[in-house]
Amino acid sequence: MPQIKEKEKRIHSSIYIPYTYYHCVLPEYPYVPLHWHPEFEISYVFKGTGEFRCDDQTFLADAGDIVIVLPNKLHSIYPVGDSDVVYDTVVFNESMISGTGEDRAYLECLSQFSMDDSYLPLPITKNHPDYSVLKKSVIRIMECARENKAEKDLLLRLELLKVFWILIKNEDLHHRHDSFLSPMESIRSSIEYIRSHYENNISIEQLADISHLSQSYFMSMFKKATDISAIEYVNQVRVQAVCRKLIESELTVSQAAFSSGFNNLSNFNRQFVRFTGMTPWQYRKCAKVDQKDMPKIM
Repeated sequence: MPQIKEKEKRIHSSIYIPYTYYHCVLPEYPYVPLHWHPEFEISYVFKGTGEFRCDDQTFLADAGDIVIVLPNKLHSIYPVGDSDVVYDTVVFNESMISGTGEDRAYLECLSQFSMDDSYLPLPITKNHPDYSVLKKSVIRIMECARENKAEKDLLLRLELLKVFWILIKNEDLHHRHDSFLSPMESIRSSIEYIRSHYENNISIEQLADISHLSQSYFMSMFKKATDISAIEYVNQVRVQAVCRKLIESELTVSQAAFSSGFNNLSNFNRQFVRFTGMTPWQYRKCAKVDQKDMPKIM
């Protein structure tokens, strides 16, 4: 995998607490754009259907499905239709399963999950031979992470190791042997640049230079990898940033828009309604009413 200087700025874990729990409801926050982080991520869908993307895999996850994202994999989540998607997510550091990092269980088994070419067929559904055991462990992982206590961390580690043991036992982990750079990898650096610099002016010329591609080839590869244009992705990231600011700050709508990279209020309002289905003022009003139940943005 190419070395990239920028990645998601949100810190999901620390040495003291090596995981973070999220309760998520889409489209209260409208979507989770493509991003990556060095931690593992495990999600359980309680309600609705979401469109998930993990590197080159795009799939629908329904209630009861489990999605495991391996480290450094680009991934995103979007709602499908008008119904809510309710899911819990735990993002955890590899230290939760690595032990000393030198024993044979890690070196011969668990380290395989962090390799650049590794992938899991997703989502994990009721058709998996050990689904009932996996579901029980994943639900317990969410409960332990939600309680966020030292003694529960022990049980959380136990259940995580059980999940990975089941995946190894069933030979669910695979490795790619492609010799060419996938479309997703070719535009990875531009995606991370957008997520780190969305508040500034961003041009196709800049993004193509960052990706070391011609402008026409970059636009083609971006569309092939994400199904949307680079400009549309920029707007998605900016609207998501405005949503966060409308909920978490007292900025005016125009201040939230300008500080998130929009320089034209008419265009901002059009893009906001397009991606959220409501005006910024309606969104903030709804958010204030339901703020205690609003999920965290990943």
